[in-house]
Amino acid sequence: MISSSSATKLTAPINSAGDLAQSIAEETAELDALLALLREEQQALLERDIERVHSFAVAKNERLARLGALDSARGRFLHAAGLSRDHAGMQRYLERTPGLPAMMPDSWRRLIAGVADARQTNAVNGRLIAAQMRFVGGALAALQQSASQLVCYGADGQTRSAPASRTLASA
Repeated sequence: MISSSSATKLTAPINSAGDLAQSIAEETAELDALLALLREEQQALLERDIERVHSFAVAKNERLARLGALDSARGRFLHAAGLSRDHAGMQRYLERTPGLPAMMPDSWRRLIAGVADARQTNAVNGRLIAAQMRFVGGALAALQQSASQLVCYGADGQTRSAPASRTLASA
């Protein structure tokens, strides 16, 4: 797994409009890969394939660390240019900088749209997880209710209610 500090070390500094265009292209590629993982995770959630869901965690964290490093590099570049490190700062940079690579405004819009798509997909996945947790909680409560009403046979062959369960620590 790539930690955010090692992801930052792997990110080249942005020193020019060309570097910025390259960084935005890298960020978009990383975001596309993250979005693909989120969609696969969503399918695994719908199929209730917990092992597959679990397998996506490391890959998502690696993508997020890389995205964070690229975002930080862009923010440092904008700050050095006297702009805010956020979306508004990038918009101002695009508006005021002549001679930008022609595709940069479109690349930026595509990146912003991808971020919105990833947020929405992640929110849906979160709702799927919450629904499954409610289902599992309900199933456990039903099983516990059933277990408390079990009838057992004693040593004398007579029926009895099941003994109250105790935790191992109190046994």
